[in-house]
Amino acid sequence: MKKFKLITILFFLSAISIKSFRFIFGLVHGMGFATALNEIGLPQNEFFTALIGFNFGVELAQVAIIFICYLFVAKWFSHKIWYQTKLVNPLSLGISCIALFWAVERYLSI
Repeated sequence: MKKFKLITILFFLSAISIKSFRFIFGLVHGMGFATALNEIGLPQNEFFTALIGFNFGVELAQVAIIFICYLFVAKWFSHKIWYQTKLVNPLSLGISCIALFWAVERYLSI
């Protein structure tokens, strides 16, 4: 809860609304998937079907991963005193570092 309040305060101070941030993040996220689809190559005669199918598969995989993480980690350990500092923060930092690496790698390869 503290993190959400901090993020809200930071967005208020920077004059960017949460909705604007979500919209911009969604566009950037979508452009990353569009680039991946370009590399794979979509069939031109079934472009719309392939695009919807790919997007549905990606979203379904994300929901499945979150659900599995909840069942095997958060449900059992979220009440522990060390959960935030020893598990959530290091994993979040690691995921952020990987995402930053991929973003820089993609940017430099363009």
